[in-house]
Amino acid sequence: MQINIETMPRVFNPELKPLTIRKVERLAKFYDHIIEADVYMKEDADPKHPAIVQLRLNVPQDTLFCEERGSSFEEAVDKASNAMERQVKKFKEKLRPHV
Repeated sequence: MQINIETMPRVFNPELKPLTIRKVERLAKFYDHIIEADVYMKEDADPKHPAIVQLRLNVPQDTLFCEERGSSFEEAVDKASNAMERQVKKFKEKLRPHV
């Protein structure tokens, strides 16, 4: 799986990239056919939840997407990876043939 991370210049934190990669790579244990992951990090004017993380997974013949907000980017990455984990599990369940 290829992981692309895009951040705004003010958002960049060297410790944030390894955390993000670790959280996104963890999704592969739920579905091993993930082709690519795109992570977008940006700031918002909301003082309570200024951090926005958008996570998009390209899987065969579909795209999964979630957007989460948090008080920090670490919190938003964690929320996004948990939300995407639920989506991946649901997506994989739909693919299973019904017996």
